[in-house]
Amino acid sequence: MGNTCSEPTPVRSNITSKKLDNQTISRTRIVENFIIVWLDANINKSNNDIQNSLNQLQHTVNTIKIFTDIESCVNFLHRIEHEKVFLIVSGSLGQQILPSIQHNNQLDSVYIFCHDLTKHATWVKQYKKIKGMFNGIEPLCEKLKSDIRQRDKDLTPVSIVSTKSNELDQSFMYSQLLKDILLRLPFNDQAKKDLVEFCREQYSKNKYELKIIDEFERDYDRPSPIWWYTRECFTYTMLNKALRTQDIEIIIKMGFFVRDLHRQLEELHSEIDKNIQLIVYRGQGMLNAEFEKMKANQGGLLSFNNFLSTSTTREVSLGFARCALNNQDLTAILFQMNIDPSISTTPFACLDNLSYFSDSEKEILFSMHTIFRIDEIKQLEERLWEVHLKLTSDNDEQLAKVTEQMKTEIAGGTDWHALGHLMTKIDRFDKAEEIYKTLLETTDKKNSKDIAQLYHQLGYVNKQRDNLSDALIYYKKSLELKLTYLPKNDPGFSATYSNIGSVLLEQRDLNGALKYYQHALQIDLHASEPDQLEIATDYNNIAQVLMDQRKHTDALKNFQNALNIFLEKLPPRHPSIGILYNNIGDAYRVMGDRLNAHSSYKKSFEILEKSLPPNHRTLTIVHDNMTSMS
Repeated sequence: MGNTCSEPTPVRSNITSKKLDNQTISRTRIVENFIIVWLDANINKSNNDIQNSLNQLQHTVNTIKIFTDIESCVNFLHRIEHEKVFLIVSGSLGQQILPSIQHNNQLDSVYIFCHDLTKHATWVKQYKKIKGMFNGIEPLCEKLKSDIRQRDKDLTPVSIVSTKSNELDQSFMYSQLLKDILLRLPFNDQAKKDLVEFCREQYSKNKYELKIIDEFERDYDRPSPIWWYTRECFTYTMLNKALRTQDIEIIIKMGFFVRDLHRQLEELHSEIDKNIQLIVYRGQGMLNAEFEKMKANQGGLLSFNNFLSTSTTREVSLGFARCALNNQDLTAILFQMNIDPSISTTPFACLDNLSYFSDSEKEILFSMHTIFRIDEIKQLEERLWEVHLKLTSDNDEQLAKVTEQMKTEIAGGTDWHALGHLMTKIDRFDKAEEIYKTLLETTDKKNSKDIAQLYHQLGYVNKQRDNLSDALIYYKKSLELKLTYLPKNDPGFSATYSNIGSVLLEQRDLNGALKYYQHALQIDLHASEPDQLEIATDYNNIAQVLMDQRKHTDALKNFQNALNIFLEKLPPRHPSIGILYNNIGDAYRVMGDRLNAHSSYKKSFEILEKSLPPNHRTLTIVHDNMTSMS
């Protein structure tokens, strides 16, 4: 059989449990948006002056990589995927290395650091990424700090939605669900201890940041979440990187801080006079391609997917926008945002007397995922544009149905269980397993029902990670426990039989798989209140086995039975419908009907690209299937 997506709905469970202390095994990693690379053949880290310079630089960026030869430096730059690199290089090595790295997308800025500036004054003019020449570390650090602060604004993640539809894209949908769960999670004191421990590992070689981490541990409650967020330290840099790259592990670790920051903004927002409208500004650079997309979708929606800093002072924001003119890859944008508090669904507040900095630029901070309507776009000068946005709320009925369905599917048990379910929906099975194992450790062993369901979930995530032997062990443990407290035909057995069948199918025990799938179908059909979506899943799974047994006509009938139920019961763009169309395409393909196979794959892809995250593995499978039938 060709590429298939065999599980069109998530694990079915209704779990209740106790608390979860979020404990994970940490590792040192790059937790900020930026890296400083220092290339100098004569650098000596044991030299006191050099060490003092490194300490100063670590006030700005935690990760500093030092190289004394060009080859090692180039190899490192080629491995960077998500971070922006600021390169400090001696004049002589800079002249040698820049021709080969000047077009590297992750290389943001270059700073020449040497004693004889005049010697290199001519050749540096040909490289636009060179931001300056320095013979002293302090002015270099100040320039780096200023440039990184500006570049951080430019990296603010946005989602732009077509004017043809009011739907927000799938990345918004999943991140919005994550936000909703984080804001409900019952974090305890251990959450702060876990974050502090994690941060000490990541900043273990940064004495400056370690002192701030100690202060955070000791005095977190004394100022406020806003005070900590606006301070230029790990609370700001780590969270921004995590939200930009959707780093689930760090977002969860900082979940209590996200919750506290959001709640403080909510409290302050509740005190705002809802009858007074205001205008705020934000200046930043935007990738040229992203700006062209925004310009082509005037009238559509734009969402900022992190906490959003704005100013009531136009000139300050215009100054930030103009800084982007130095980067040819960016278009300078001055956002003017018209705010009507009476329709705002996103908390925001003025930071006067609350920010870490006394001069807070008349700053207004919005909570995560602020959504605006793209209004007017006008050019101020070459490569500098003013974009008017209006604060709005998502009112798309179709998206609301899909999002509500997603919430239903990850519901059940505590919010920690919901977070585990969400991790499975976005293919983060490693995090899901971590959450479920911790739940298993903290659940009363006398609570057979909860333990059985956790075994079931662990079976599912191990199956998804191709750990088939472990998956089968967990599923059978779940089945053994259920047999101790449920009648043998109870609907609670259906999901377990179904998932045991899926493991046996992967292990090529086709007769065993068909037996368990048919048992699941009979239980669901004869339930006192049959769940049609469960029945549809059973039909699909039976069809998968029949496909492998080369009973293609019978398989197609079962796929169609499943599809008919999904079309009736689910929103038209639900991913389960897309997966069923893919499976139907598989049946037509092996039967030699290329036309119907291509038509089914195309329908599948059109649905899934609008309902799954862009990097979801299923999209690649379906796209390959579709192109193979073209």
